[in-house]
Amino acid sequence: EAHFTAANTINERVGARLLHARNLLFWAQMLLSRNDGDDKERALTMLERACAVGRELGSVAIARDATNLTTSSRAAT
Repeated sequence: EAHFTAANTINERVGARLLHARNLLFWAQMLLSRNDGDDKERALTMLERACAVGRELGSVAIARDATNLTTSSRAAT
């Protein structure tokens, strides 16, 4: 998780919003796979942010992947 945190910090610092959204998507996938404590809640928050940034920047793939992962993780509840 430290690698995701570091990437997140760097992406925010340099203004790489698309990379930030992609990092959030991958980080959320990891959290959902690990499924420990509040991982699912954190992942859903990250996916919401990733989807919003993806839509804002016109990244259909990020928005689609974030939406699909959100839907599948909620269905698994």
